[in-house]
Amino acid sequence: EEEEEEEGEEEGKQNAQEIVATRSMSSIGQVGSQRYNGHIDNQPVMNGFNKEKIAEDDPNHKVVSNLTEDDPSLVADSHQNGNTTVVEDALESIRNNDADKTDINLNNIENINGETFKHIAEALKHNTAVKNVSLANTHADDRVACAIADMLQVNRTITNLNLDSNYITGKGILALIKAIQHNGILAELRFHNQRHICGGQVEMQIANLLKENTTLVKLGYHFDLPGPRMTMTSVLTRNLDKQRQKRLQEQKQQQELDRRLGLEGPANPRTSALQKGSPRSSPRQSPKSSPWSSPKVAKKVLSLKLGVPPPPPPPPPPHIPP
Repeated sequence: EEEEEEEGEEEGKQNAQEIVATRSMSSIGQVGSQRYNGHIDNQPVMNGFNKEKIAEDDPNHKVVSNLTEDDPSLVADSHQNGNTTVVEDALESIRNNDADKTDINLNNIENINGETFKHIAEALKHNTAVKNVSLANTHADDRVACAIADMLQVNRTITNLNLDSNYITGKGILALIKAIQHNGILAELRFHNQRHICGGQVEMQIANLLKENTTLVKLGYHFDLPGPRMTMTSVLTRNLDKQRQKRLQEQKQQQELDRRLGLEGPANPRTSALQKGSPRSSPRQSPKSSPWSSPKVAKKVLSLKLGVPPPPPPPPPPHIPP
């Protein structure tokens, strides 16, 4: 009996220890095998299920995992950047000099490497179709800016270039400004909101280099110094006026050429539209003036009409005694 009682006490103690251990382990997130923070025996758990188990049971999960492993670009495309342009297709169209591809928009595509930028710049050197190039927020640095500058010295088609919100320093911006001097075509350049501040010295150099420029009419950059800011304002205003005078001169030359060729109507469509819609003179003559003069109005009648009261009568003469 004593032995049975001792065995019963030992079993009770063991059961109590097991209950306490189970409660303590479950309170810290570990039960039995290593289960903590969603892992069982160092195996990842997703919503209470083993990922490896799901991959074995679900063939669709196997297909998706194989695609992402074979093509890493699909992982980069999963990031929503708002731009659906495929960089490889854009580069191919530039190399083929596609006449329909006049705009290259790579804004907000942040996974373009330096070699791709170099290939794009090299292909744009001899392209004659692209007119607008946008590379805003693409993590472009000074190496990309220098490659674009080398391209601008050769290309004679691009008129708008956007490099906003990148990592270009004053060195890369000065390279672009120097390249514009040999371009003669670029009309708009934007390089605002760079990660690195240009500084006052770079701003003064930009203003000095662009004093002799005659084609740039828009510059997307806010100068901190008032001197370079005023200089660039006067330069851009001068270039705009020159462009306007150039257009007027071309219109006059076209009108003179049309007149010599015997073409009817002016060359300007606005002038021709106004001329077509303008009313013609009436075939009837204007009425002649009457030979009779208009009747004069008496002053008394005029005063009555206007409501002016008549003047008071003169006072009587004073009485003189005899």
